[in-house]
Amino acid sequence: RQSKWRMFKEMLCVLTFTKPGIDAYRVVIGAEQEVGALVNPKNDMLFTKSSELLTEAIPGTVIQTYAFLTGPSQSGVAVF
Repeated sequence: RQSKWRMFKEMLCVLTFTKPGIDAYRVVIGAEQEVGALVNPKNDMLFTKSSELLTEAIPGTVIQTYAFLTGPSQSGVAVF
């Protein structure tokens, strides 16, 4: 029963987009690895941030660069 409640709370954090903040809080306070957890809070945050970088930031940068380079007009201000 306790593990289902814990899983529900973690899923709610993911769905409400608060998981990065909660992960950072757990790392800052030095939370220990919980019983039954696969990784400690620091590694959990590392995996979350790495997957976020690979799936959001890099493709977004590529798309924006492509749009800038193939756009009809280019402003010198847009470079900065």
